[in-house]
Amino acid sequence: MKQQAVLVSFAASLPTALAWIAPNELLTRDDDIPYQDIVCKPETSPEDDLPPCVSIEIIETACLSNGTDAIHYEAHAQCMCNGSFFPEKLACERCHFVHGLRSGSEVDRYAGILAAASDALCDGNPTAPFASLFASAEAVATPVSNGATGATDQFVSETDVSLYYTATGDQGAGTITGDAASATATTTNSPPFSETPTTGTASNSGEETRTTTSAADESETSGTATEEVNTTEEDSGAIPTPAAHRLVLGLAGMALLAAV
Repeated sequence: MKQQAVLVSFAASLPTALAWIAPNELLTRDDDIPYQDIVCKPETSPEDDLPPCVSIEIIETACLSNGTDAIHYEAHAQCMCNGSFFPEKLACERCHFVHGLRSGSEVDRYAGILAAASDALCDGNPTAPFASLFASAEAVATPVSNGATGATDQFVSETDVSLYYTATGDQGAGTITGDAASATATTTNSPPFSETPTTGTASNSGEETRTTTSAADESETSGTATEEVNTTEEDSGAIPTPAAHRLVLGLAGMALLAAV
């Protein structure tokens, strides 16, 4: 009877011991994802619009200028200005604001910089790409003296876009018309996350061209807030495999000794 009780006790302890031997990948938590990505870049269904913070990355990548000639900048400007980029760019900052990642005064300052860059790109004849124009506007911008300086998460962990933005038009890159349409490039089999040149819609296609690539890193100079993601492998809390094996063997030995 004693031996049977010991063996039953040992068998009951095996699941706990074996759990420590499970691969670290099974025990690792998803706590290395930045909070702003959780709430402002959530996963969506294919039939839903993309969150603004995701959409702007795709648009900006799709609209990269193919060169430095005036016609290239014109195509770049039409691609950026005729779509949803600028409203969604500000909406992305609004998402950061409602989730306590920006203060009201920071959003106001950002809105002013974005407006200046938008005017320089979309009004008249652009002489530089958006990233450069944004950097120039940011360099001369002054701090906003009014507005709230504190930040509070108003919708903890909620991801609904309607909390901070209501779209008024179609989502995506703008249509490129006229002579500028000849400055677009056609790419084939582009690798993921490549710097895809301007691929806005030519006037004779009548359809908006979207790229499936996205900007993996957001640049401060382009006005997209950069958040460093800690790539250091965090402790999963799992006992190293050799130690786990020793634990199981130890339990087995104790059970056998007790059974004698």
